[in-house]
Amino acid sequence: MKTEQIRKLRSILRLLNRTLFSCFDETSSCCGVSNSECHVLMELGIEEGVSLTSIAEKLQINPGNMSRTIEKMVQNGLIERQTQPGNRRSLSLFLTNAGRAQANEINDSYDKLFKELLSLIDESKHEMIIESIDLLTKASIYIKDENEICCKTDNHGLIKC
Repeated sequence: MKTEQIRKLRSILRLLNRTLFSCFDETSSCCGVSNSECHVLMELGIEEGVSLTSIAEKLQINPGNMSRTIEKMVQNGLIERQTQPGNRRSLSLFLTNAGRAQANEINDSYDKLFKELLSLIDESKHEMIIESIDLLTKASIYIKDENEICCKTDNHGLIKC
């Protein structure tokens, strides 16, 4: 790919990132939770019973920040921690009924947002868009995990390139 094509792609992705995230921030904040809490609710809505460490890794949030987010969510009655049988030191996270209701409200808001977004694009292009974004996501995960191109954070959250 030529440099000008790469720069055009980068420009488009930055604009997409900014516009979508501003919509996501408005959607999650109107549902009464922070962006981080929203992501935790969505992940636990997909798979409950996971550890704090597992969610922190999946969301790429340092464990200290994730711990504070989880604690706030426990205090707000959105999630509960349960010890695993046979290992009292290991905690699993579960949605409460209030957390499940909150996750459903957020999912409904996001579904509405994406239906509106996709309604502006020819339906014959929808599958191509999904496939293209999936390919970009998988490639970026590979680059992040396997190469030194991306900057990494150390144990203190400081960026090292």
